[in-house]
Amino acid sequence: MKVQKSVFLAEYSAARTDALAFSHPYFRWKYGPFSKELKDDYSLLSDPQFRYLEGGDQFDLSPKGSALADAFWFDVLRMEENESIRKLLETVADHCGSKNGWVLQKEANKLRVRSAPSRDSAADKEIEETVENTPQTYEFRVLPKEPRHILVIPEEWEETLAMELQIHSEARESLKRAQADIAAGRVSEGLGLPEDAEQ
Repeated sequence: MKVQKSVFLAEYSAARTDALAFSHPYFRWKYGPFSKELKDDYSLLSDPQFRYLEGGDQFDLSPKGSALADAFWFDVLRMEENESIRKLLETVADHCGSKNGWVLQKEANKLRVRSAPSRDSAADKEIEETVENTPQTYEFRVLPKEPRHILVIPEEWEETLAMELQIHSEARESLKRAQADIAAGRVSEGLGLPEDAEQ
């Protein structure tokens, strides 16, 4: 719960400042925004031996997953080109760190998104609504309309992530898809934030 909501809030905050850090597809789950791709990638980095502690609010990265996250932070996010995104992520981490998943769910549910029917939906229109009022069959992304800052990932790190997150995981491709959408001018037509999205 906390991982899903923290990443969603990071993506939302980035989009509000015209930054593109991640681009996971979400749908409204009964517990707020949920991304299957994020769940898949997180499970690949998680410790299968983890036992939930009282409160259940600890991230359960395996030693290998933790080492990968640390290396990514120091090697990629501390690059000069990524400074604004790193600062944004630090702010979101500070904001989310002391809060449990239920509190973050309430925050995420109040944010406005632009969503459209998923492949499994019979509906055919795009809507703008809070997450909690978005139909469960609709999908959304939180993208900046005109990104000024895009997370720069060196080629060797793209290869590392591809190996570590395995071929079946779609989330590692999310940044590339978003960048391709931006280059092709599809972001403004896609599921970016509504005009009156909250900070």
